[in-house]
Amino acid sequence: MAKEEQQSNFVIRPSQYDNRIDLELNKTPIVWDLKNGNLSFFGMDSALFWTDPSLVRMLSPLAKEIGPDLFRLLIAYSSSLGTGEDYHAMISTLGNTFETGFLAWGQAVSTAGWGIFEMPEFNNEDKKATVIVHNSWEISMQRNLPAEERWGCPFLQGKIIGIFSHAFNTRCWADVICYYDQDKPYAELKISPSKKTIEDEIKKIRYLQMAKKEQALAKKIEDKTAELRQAQKQIEEYSKTLEQKVAQRTSELLNTNEALKSAKEEAEQATHAKSEFLANMSHEIRTPMNAITGMTQLALNTDLNPVQRNYLNKILASTQNLLRIINDILDYSKIEAGKLEIENIDFRLDNVLDGVANLVMQAAEEKALEVVFSTAPDVPQNLIGDPLRLGQVITNLTNNAVKFTDQGEIAILVAVDRQVDGRAELHFTVRDTGIGMTRDEIGLLFQAFTQADGSISRKYGGTGLGLTICKRIVEMMGGNIWVESEKGKGSAFHFTICCELSKKNTLSSSTLKLLKTLHGMRVLVVDDNPTARQFLFCVLDSSSFNVETASGGKEALKKIIASSEEKRPYDLVIIDWNMPGLDGIETTKLIKAHRDLRHIPFVLMVTAYRREDVSRAADDVGMDGFLIKPVSQSQLFDTIIGIFNDSATGAISKKGRRIETSRLAPIRGARILLVEDNAINREVAVELLKQAGMNVTVADNGEQGVNAVKSQTFDLVLMDIQMPVVDGITATRMIREDERFKDLPILAMTAHAMAGDREKSIEAGMNDHLTKPIQPEKLFAALLRWIKPGDRGGRSLTDTDAPAEALIQIPAIPGVDVNQGLYHVGGNTRVYIKLLKSFHSNYKEALPQIKTCLENGKTEELTRIAHSIKGVSGNIGALDLFKATKKFEMDLRKNGISISSNLFSEFGRALAVVLKAIESFIKDLPQPEAIRNSMDREKLMESLTKLSALIQEGTFEAEDYLDDINDSLIQAGGGVTVSKIRTHLENFEFDKALSTLKKLTGIVSGNL
Repeated sequence: MAKEEQQSNFVIRPSQYDNRIDLELNKTPIVWDLKNGNLSFFGMDSALFWTDPSLVRMLSPLAKEIGPDLFRLLIAYSSSLGTGEDYHAMISTLGNTFETGFLAWGQAVSTAGWGIFEMPEFNNEDKKATVIVHNSWEISMQRNLPAEERWGCPFLQGKIIGIFSHAFNTRCWADVICYYDQDKPYAELKISPSKKTIEDEIKKIRYLQMAKKEQALAKKIEDKTAELRQAQKQIEEYSKTLEQKVAQRTSELLNTNEALKSAKEEAEQATHAKSEFLANMSHEIRTPMNAITGMTQLALNTDLNPVQRNYLNKILASTQNLLRIINDILDYSKIEAGKLEIENIDFRLDNVLDGVANLVMQAAEEKALEVVFSTAPDVPQNLIGDPLRLGQVITNLTNNAVKFTDQGEIAILVAVDRQVDGRAELHFTVRDTGIGMTRDEIGLLFQAFTQADGSISRKYGGTGLGLTICKRIVEMMGGNIWVESEKGKGSAFHFTICCELSKKNTLSSSTLKLLKTLHGMRVLVVDDNPTARQFLFCVLDSSSFNVETASGGKEALKKIIASSEEKRPYDLVIIDWNMPGLDGIETTKLIKAHRDLRHIPFVLMVTAYRREDVSRAADDVGMDGFLIKPVSQSQLFDTIIGIFNDSATGAISKKGRRIETSRLAPIRGARILLVEDNAINREVAVELLKQAGMNVTVADNGEQGVNAVKSQTFDLVLMDIQMPVVDGITATRMIREDERFKDLPILAMTAHAMAGDREKSIEAGMNDHLTKPIQPEKLFAALLRWIKPGDRGGRSLTDTDAPAEALIQIPAIPGVDVNQGLYHVGGNTRVYIKLLKSFHSNYKEALPQIKTCLENGKTEELTRIAHSIKGVSGNIGALDLFKATKKFEMDLRKNGISISSNLFSEFGRALAVVLKAIESFIKDLPQPEAIRNSMDREKLMESLTKLSALIQEGTFEAEDYLDDINDSLIQAGGGVTVSKIRTHLENFEFDKALSTLKKLTGIVSGNL
């Protein structure tokens, strides 16, 4: 066997020994000893395998690996070798003849499990025999196995072959038939001479195996070929109808696409219609709201009695509430359209919280709820983000808390979750002691138009949009929002946002410098609310103040007296007003009047209540300072510094909260062009800008605005959108066509607030988009964002040290509601008197003009005059005239010059009454007193030159400057001309004013 043969993983290898064959199964050696016929499997003699069923089962892998035929051949052939000793033993020991010896031998080995032998045939001449073996253990152990797992009796077969080969003296073979299904299973062996060799048998078996594999392979090929033919047939059949199906599917797709296109167009039309409707509604509502809000804010900056201030505060709160509802609807529309945007601008967190307090405190006071703001000392104040949207979320959650809480407190808490790499994650909590919610009700939150309980909207009101908008805003600011609540015990809404840290200092350098002088100062914080008390303690303690606390007035008095006796008196007492037992007013009164105190501390009242009587009572008891909650760190420190420096810096005015303009110092004096056609909106904007110390030039329409930009120099342009002659969009494009003005900041200031309006403004070349009503803080923030800082020498009206002008008491004017008129101009008497004078000057000849238009059929001119009178009469408070003019105008638009005589008569009578009353009022106005020392010629001429420059610039300072030099000009003989110049300026007729000024200059120069 010089050649290596291999079947699967079974290998017959050449051996270096003549009487041995080396086999290998899966790299496991099998040794076949040809001398004695032993097979050694896995290092064990094969004979052992037939004595133990467990060892027999070890041969199953071998049988499966090399095939059952080769397996039986190997076992049988190996068992046939080395049987010479058995043959000689059975002849010599067990019988004289082979036949008797074999049967005797069989009887002997039956006890070992070989079975009971029978030999029904024995032919020594033909060398054939038949042997039947009953109860062989080798057969019996297989009867319960499946047919495919039975291996026959190769070991017994081999022994029989070997013994009969010696008996017949020739090589024999035994064909075996095994019967397993009998009660006593047996094997029948047919013995006959054979010239078979193991090599031949192996080759034969392998050939049969290969043939079988080839047949199986051929069968697979045949099956696969049949499958391919079937597939080919199907392809041919499918190809016949493919074009038809493609055409059909193409037609279906075209129909589907057409349907989709149609549906898309319908949806876009519906969306466009909705957007247009919302835009129009927003514009129509915001335009009058701008007047209401703006004039109310301006009126609050004037001297008012408590009743008036209360009314105005409620008006402002109501307009802001209406604006919030409008904003909710618009914001939700933007969310649906995916156009809600988040700004990234510098802002102070305490300003945002202060704005929230202004919006929610009145409602909380009405329900006697205490609102507590608590900001952890490590929370950064100067941030970069969207303060408007942040305030919107906090305000919405706080308003909800106030709405659903009847007693107890509302707490707005701010903490830092983490701060790294110039970013901070802030954690806001709005906690209340209200009605609370169940788990099922919590599950309904943050869904559009949904309240936690269907009955809530009826009982408490609300659109159900607020929380949905809050959730979207918070997610856009990189945070999450969730709620914790228990029915009957209140709720806590949590949300987080991520903000960049601004590089601006939280406190000014001057404030920090002054604070160092107050280090170690002893302060007593008195507040019955533990949250508010802890907040003030932490803020002061973190700045090196020596702070102690008390929960009420009595405890505070005890500590103040004890500290005085210990010669460690308090320098400052910060006290709440509304406390059980001794309130803040009574406690302060006792402190200030205590005779035994060696040192009377300063007392600063901090209260959440903006009531005039509280402020007045605080003054009466000698309160040193007064702050409205929420108290920011900078506001608190500025007020403390002001107290100890005998200054009221940072404190809240007794007249109400004034507009903060100090932060505009870097841009004060900037030249601003206001392009606005609406007189009320123009007046509001001008007053705000003048208070901020800006130099303002106005234009009535886009065409004037373009001309002003080309003829003068401005730092910024505020542009209305909807105007006559040339609208704001067109005007901006005209300005941008000139390369000189490519960097000029142009800001839209309009009632257009829908999604897409901002994009239209930006597309036209504007830099920013401000919506009406005008919010001072937002307007000022935009000015700071777009105007380059510089020393322009300007100052705000609130900075002036000049005493306030004497108030003129306006008497009752027939046909005019003076209070209503003053309301429209923010209580500014000077401005209101100017409007009355202007009305009289412009419309004293209106009736003759109207009659001429009627006679000549000039309907368009007639309608313009009526429309103008209607607008101005409403602004000055001439309500009867306003109503009559409104009817008259509507009749004109409907019937042309064929108007109702009754309506015209009613209009004429009302106009005559108002004109006559205003004329009488003007005549009774006090005339300016002559001054003793008039200007000298040179100084007065310099003043006229300056006035000429101001008129050429078209600023409102021209009118103010004219008032300053009015008396000197009258003494110089220019009284009538001065009056004409003032009229021109009041009507924004700057060219006419300049022309008249030249005449005045000639008069003055000739008279001096």
